[in-house]
Amino acid sequence: MKPAPAPRWFWLLPLLAVAAWWPIGPAWQSDDYFAIHYVQDGDNVLHDFVGQQYGVVGFWIFHRPLITVSFWFEQCLGGTNPFWSHLGNVLAHGVSAYLAARVWRHFVPNGAAFAAGLVWAMAPSHIGAIAWTVGRVDSYSTPWILLCLLLALRAQAARAHGEVARTWPAVVAMVMALFCKENALVLPLLAMFLCAGTAAGTWPLRMRTAARTTAPLWILLVAWLPLRLLLLGKLGGYDGDAIAPLAMLRGLGTTLAHLAAPWRWVASTPDTPYWLSLASGMLPTVVALGLALRSNARVVLGGAVAAAIALLPTATMLVHAHNPQVLRYCYVPLLGLGAIAAAGGRIATIALLVAAVPPFVAMRVVQHEADRESNTYHAAILAEAQRNPPAPMVVVGLPNMNRNGTVIQMHFAVDRLTAPPFVTDPIPLCAHRPLTNAPGAFRLDPPGRETALPFGSTFVLRDGIAVLAPAAPTLPELRVEGVLDALGVVDLTTPQLDRLLADPDLRPTLRTPDVQPMAYRLTLFTAGGYLATQFLDHGGGSIDLRRWFTNESLYGGLTGLEGPWLGDAMRLPTVVDLALDFPAMLEAGTVDLGTGAFTATHRCSRRLVFRFDRGYNAWADRAQGR
Repeated sequence: MKPAPAPRWFWLLPLLAVAAWWPIGPAWQSDDYFAIHYVQDGDNVLHDFVGQQYGVVGFWIFHRPLITVSFWFEQCLGGTNPFWSHLGNVLAHGVSAYLAARVWRHFVPNGAAFAAGLVWAMAPSHIGAIAWTVGRVDSYSTPWILLCLLLALRAQAARAHGEVARTWPAVVAMVMALFCKENALVLPLLAMFLCAGTAAGTWPLRMRTAARTTAPLWILLVAWLPLRLLLLGKLGGYDGDAIAPLAMLRGLGTTLAHLAAPWRWVASTPDTPYWLSLASGMLPTVVALGLALRSNARVVLGGAVAAAIALLPTATMLVHAHNPQVLRYCYVPLLGLGAIAAAGGRIATIALLVAAVPPFVAMRVVQHEADRESNTYHAAILAEAQRNPPAPMVVVGLPNMNRNGTVIQMHFAVDRLTAPPFVTDPIPLCAHRPLTNAPGAFRLDPPGRETALPFGSTFVLRDGIAVLAPAAPTLPELRVEGVLDALGVVDLTTPQLDRLLADPDLRPTLRTPDVQPMAYRLTLFTAGGYLATQFLDHGGGSIDLRRWFTNESLYGGLTGLEGPWLGDAMRLPTVVDLALDFPAMLEAGTVDLGTGAFTATHRCSRRLVFRFDRGYNAWADRAQGR
């Protein structure tokens, strides 16, 4: 049956969605800094139509030109004010809520379709797709995805009534979705499944009918994949993505539990028992699911299949389901799980809202607190940068994420905090924190007792301001010779590293001729954090950089790295950092082989720099035989 025009009261849905998610004191987060710095150059914006997003080489491979265009447009509109970018995410979410209800109308009555859209719009798990600006890859692609599905369903209905089935509008919508995110690659399959659900006859006949309707989408997909391969060199994704069925299955269980009981990951009040928080979400969800299965199990099953199809492009991310920030990958799949509200009726809808609204409010409060902290810290850093302190600025206390891990803050690319468009005269900035969050990562100082480094200027964020770190204890000088030039630069650019691969006997070495210590601590400082490495003397007061790269003499597994190859730690910094001359601090001393505690006896006060280039990731792949 061809649906009648949508009732006017459907427009309440986007209004409610926008009101619920209205940006309140928003802040830039993590990748946002990377994006807004990149789009200052109009050539970069055009480049992303024919190349990898943000011009990145290695680590991730995406083609999302409309996302880049959106950042450029908003910067033209509002400069560095994050409100406009967050508002764009919220408006896109409102459009998606309306279109979701319009799609559901092809399967259930108006009231049930509205309920499905409302429950989806209020899901706390959307926080990463809406309140994180870069999360717009989900919130901006979804309106186009839903529009494509809606247009395909309308074409199917027209075909059923003997009318001309125009499918080219759905093809255009799919192209726009593909320009936003790769999850649109499943649109032909998803559209065919939904169209089969509205067709008449047996399922084989329905699938043939749906295949004819969605044939242009399949043709587009077949043409798009080789084009994408030509533009990117690979189909895309994150570097190192792998299919791990058992881990993904466990992650799926964790994800479903997070979605059914948001209090599992949203910070509740300290005096709220965990079992009560869990029951307040899980119990209403179970009740709603039971009502839905009893009322219309076919709709529930269809919604689950649609959700599974929508999850396919990001299924490998399920292995990270313990991290609540990856719940944003469920932004589109949750549209299918709206079937519980669509099939369960009013009581099920109310139950789902009872489960969602309290953690939704709590999540928004937690997000606002993190945003306020980020804005305060950024203002403090800019105030100090304007005083032109010695470079680089090394900042203690930059939050990687909030305390309970639900909101990402200044995760990486923090060197853009003191670069255009925020300042006219840029100054290099490094985060004074371990580059890896692993518990066993070496630290320079205990948290809260960090001291100034022997180069640049070290600031501590405290009480909303940045103050100079106290001076470190004076140590005897550590003189360094070997593979460094007169300016203290150790050349680790691709041509030099290729020599290591070509000659297995080549041993580039740093020497401390006046000191032959038990151990060294060599620390490289990047925008995202420092890589502190501790290792025994390689012989006669020397550091064999070949051994350092391959992690041969790093003991005890205390680096916090997942693999035995230390060089993997530098993959991300060499992709995202503005400057690839990484300041280094070298200390000599003793180490407790049981605890890994390092005691410095000598320190090099000379400026040391480890120089890399953008070809590092490709070299690292070659070095490991990838």
